[in-house]
Amino acid sequence: DTHLIDGPSAELVEVTDAAMAEDGSGGVVYLKKVGGHNHVFAARFDGGEWSAPQRVDLGQEFDSSWPRIAAGIKGRLLVTWVQEFGVGTDRMFSANLDPGATGFEPPVPVDFNVGEATSSFPDLTMNAGGQAYLTYFVVTDSSATNPPVYVGASVRVAPYNNSLCTLL
Repeated sequence: DTHLIDGPSAELVEVTDAAMAEDGSGGVVYLKKVGGHNHVFAARFDGGEWSAPQRVDLGQEFDSSWPRIAAGIKGRLLVTWVQEFGVGTDRMFSANLDPGATGFEPPVPVDFNVGEATSSFPDLTMNAGGQAYLTYFVVTDSSATNPPVYVGASVRVAPYNNSLCTLL
């Protein structure tokens, strides 16, 4: 059975991730243009039905990228994304939707500087109890003295335990 979550609209940019928990609840996250900028939207699947999509990156005015979603039981969702903040200083954020809640919590900063996020490639996963891990790349050295096609980079990990993500 198919269900239209959003659109059709020229404002839809791309569906970027989906997640499902052991109890069959889950969600989908995608980018949609609002006021000329890419913003993060998510829809929850719980009790066999899709909720109306919600903007997750509320209060953020610049382009968002790399949205990811993780699902825990009873409709718990965690969404992460990168918010453009200027040349070489993009920021990673998260927002959660707890079981029974009707809206996402306000965005919480995870990492205040992920460099230029063109190579972040985040991955997000959650267990049934709501513990999650976010991993992503941060390019630390793209100087011309590196061998061709090589950059210096670090892998960062941020754990989540039913509250905000904190960087390890």
